[in-house]
Amino acid sequence: MRAQLVGAAMLWGGAAQALDTNDRLTLTLTGGESVSGWFVRAEEGAVMLSVPGMSDLTRVPLSLVEGARTNGLRTDLEVLRREVAEANAQWQAWLADPPPHPPSAVAAGASVVIPGAGQAMLGEWKEASGYVVADLVLLGVGALELNGEQRLSVLVPLVGVDLILRMTSASRAAIVAARRRRRLREAAP
Repeated sequence: MRAQLVGAAMLWGGAAQALDTNDRLTLTLTGGESVSGWFVRAEEGAVMLSVPGMSDLTRVPLSLVEGARTNGLRTDLEVLRREVAEANAQWQAWLADPPPHPPSAVAAGASVVIPGAGQAMLGEWKEASGYVVADLVLLGVGALELNGEQRLSVLVPLVGVDLILRMTSASRAAIVAARRRRRLREAAP
């Protein structure tokens, strides 16, 4: 029984390992050279790697690859080619219908005013609702305190936590918006 569970886990784990952003790829080329870097995206018949010491992305055509390792593990070349084709298809689908991508300053500014507004502009409704609910709870507790005893020892921490919530929401919205816009710029000819 134990061997069956281990075998099932290995099969399931093997099937779940698709090429993903920031996977470490080491590619052995036809001349014996080796290129090692982090997977950024796939193109038709090639991978784009972020190679340490290089300022630009490095394009490696799969036709030159004789051997590959993903995150230190040997990878079959046919599996690599299939994963690159799938990653390229996902990239092309994302480019054909990109998610909302407002300027990062707009998304951040909206989240400073109303935490979660920047996430809503980006179409991340679950994250936006979490920020909005947290802000409403903090503002509600503050309103109750202002209506009641008006203790400064309660109000000051509430304001501090609310400011942290707003800055967290704003910075997260700015990062996501900037990342989406950068991906679109990279794809532009």
